[in-house]
Amino acid sequence: MENQSQKLSVLEKVGYSLGDLAANLVFQTLVSWISYYYLNIYGLKPEHAS
Repeated sequence: MENQSQKLSVLEKVGYSLGDLAANLVFQTLVSWISYYYLNIYGLKPEHAS
């Protein structure tokens, strides 16, 4: 069985990078918001939130 693989072009690498950036941006925004909510609105102590 022969292992055939192709290298990605620069455009494909940039495309995958931008997709990953968008996913991480959404995740980080959600985590930041829920942390703010738990600590400042809900009143949870930081040691319990972590």
